[in-house]
Order: sequence, then structure tokens, then C-alpha cells
Amino acid sequence: QTVYVNVVATVAPIASIQPLTTSFVNPSVRLVLYGAGFPSEGDDAQLVYSWAVTRGDLDLGNTLFIGTGIRNPELVILPNALIPGQYYSIQLTVTSSGSGLSSRSTLEF
Repeated sequence: QTVYVNVVATVAPIASIQPLTTSFVNPSVRLVLYGAGFPSEGDDAQLVYSWAVTRGDLDLGNTLFIGTGIRNPELVILPNALIPGQYYSIQLTVTSSGSGLSSRSTLEF
């Protein structure tokens, strides 16, 4: 009797944040961060997005500072939410709802 085994490699989706177009971020102007997730080949599951601040003082749960929720591909930071002169590190995590695997991308400014 012959048994055939199909080995499928499960790979995490790819997370990406579009780089900023300028080297200076004006804290008094709305800032939109564009994230994207790319599923692994053969993974038809939905991608789940989650934004986090890993450096800097910014509460992503405060609707006075954020124009979108943290579960969207884009993150809208409202005017005057950022503190002038402060450095920020914003992280996007993209997770496959099927495999549970995830990857991260970080933008620093």
C-alpha cells in the first residue's frame, strides 16, 4: 500500500508600512500611515490588522488622537496628537485568521 503525503508550508503573511514621503512630520497636521498585509500563497483566510505604539507618547485608544481604529490597514493620527520633538515607533502586526501566524512592520519618525 502506498501512502501519499502532501506537505504544505505555512508561512506568515507579510506586513508592510509605506514609508513617509518627508523626513519631517508636522504634528499640527493629520498624518495617515498606510499599512498593508500580503497573505502567504494558498492562504485564503482573512488578514487581521493591529497597530501599536512601541516608542513615544500616543494613545491609540483615544478617539481625540486617532481617526481610525487600530484594526484597519490605515492609521489616521489626528492633528496635535503627536508631541513636537518626540520620536515615535509605530508597529503594524498582520495576522492570518486561518493559521494564526503573524508578522510585523515598524515605522520610526
